Amino acid sequence: MLWKEAFVKLPSKTYNTIRSFVESSTSPKYLHNIPVRGIDGTIKFFKAEKWIVALEVNWAYLYTWEGDLVAIYTPSTIYLLFNGKKMTYDYAKYPMLTYVVNFTSDVPFARHIMLHELIKAFEKKIQTINRDAE
Repeated sequence: MLWKEAFVKLPSKTYNTIRSFVESSTSPKYLHNIPVRGIDGTIKFFKAEKWIVALEVNWAYLYTWEGDLVAIYTPSTIYLLFNGKKMTYDYAKYPMLTYVVNFTSDVPFARHIMLHELIKAFEKKIQTINRDAE
């Protein structure tokens, strides 16, 4: 089996947004885990001064608190947007066990954030609204 690995250096604001999102507690007692339905039908999660996640059918969007789009999630692909670039990762084509992407930054004490952590964080938000709909 061939392992592929990539290191992607992100701007500090993008890195901090992704890190806060993947490391946030999933406990329902926290306000950032309570979905809010907008008048446009979009379901949103907010972590004050950190990030906003907007969910639509089969799509999820991660924004900085200031409203800059950082990532787009679909059931097979994730897109990262930073410094005017768009990076695409087709994780349906490259399973997590064979394709490793590490996000890094110049942020002090930055740890590598793996792509699968970001995907799992999006999936947990989607599970939250699916569970609440039942």
